[in-house]
Amino acid sequence: MRRPLCAFCLSALGVLALCSFLPQTRLLLPSAAIFVVFCLLVWWRGGAARGYAVCLLLGAVLGVGIMKTTGARLAKIQDAYAGKDVTLTAEVESTGRAYTAGRVSAVLMVEKVDGEAVRFRVECASLPKCEAGGRIRGRFSLDVPDATQRLDDYADGIVLSAEYLSGMLRLGPSESFRARTARLQAALSRALRKGMAENTGGVLAAMAAGDKSHLSSALRSAYRGAGLSHVLVVSGMHVSILCGDILSVLLPYRWEQSYRRRRRRTVWKSLLALVLMGVTGFTPSVRRAAVAVWVSAL
Repeated sequence: MRRPLCAFCLSALGVLALCSFLPQTRLLLPSAAIFVVFCLLVWWRGGAARGYAVCLLLGAVLGVGIMKTTGARLAKIQDAYAGKDVTLTAEVESTGRAYTAGRVSAVLMVEKVDGEAVRFRVECASLPKCEAGGRIRGRFSLDVPDATQRLDDYADGIVLSAEYLSGMLRLGPSESFRARTARLQAALSRALRKGMAENTGGVLAAMAAGDKSHLSSALRSAYRGAGLSHVLVVSGMHVSILCGDILSVLLPYRWEQSYRRRRRRTVWKSLLALVLMGVTGFTPSVRRAAVAVWVSAL
């Protein structure tokens, strides 16, 4: 009787600790309780299973810590720049449709704010026409994203919304890894959309290459209204297919294989995950899956 009671107490303490870190997620209490109880039961079995349970719990604690650190960084950036007019030097990560002819919407990776080196993403709804993979400089007004769009923006790593004011200069193509993969993404998107209907090609490009720039506002709204926005996002499933099924065709797995062959397979798997992460713009869902691939490879 004493052992189950101790397990229950430890589970309760673990859940309370998690909830103290994340007070806004108290609705997840039952799931957290089940997770902690499961880990404790695995630990109770002893042997090798105990190590797995410890790893699961440490992973959960690490995840909570990263979430808090990311939230604090996001709040710091918003406190520093929201509501201000500033000069931005930025790399154009992706472009999309805008309501006005000759303009595009864009996601920018900011390199400098008024000459000060920084690194965060903003989204601009209307910008003079430019290409993904290029660098620009101009005057912008920064603000916190609209409440209806805020969660989607945060999921894509976008901290602030930017309104273009004046004086945009094109500084030429960027040679960063993200810029190179952005150009690769654009080429893949063109190949996927070739000969297809506009909406069908746009959905395929979004699902396969992470290029949402060819999705109309009506189509986005329709997917959002149906609760299917996640279908238009490249996720861990894509990483699994590329680094698992497709790699298995290119490099067939054999149970009896040399260490050199296993090492070569691991290197290719890690590189494929890195390329996909770059092509899709380092979105959190792909980053998580890529990290899992690297850890399993290691």
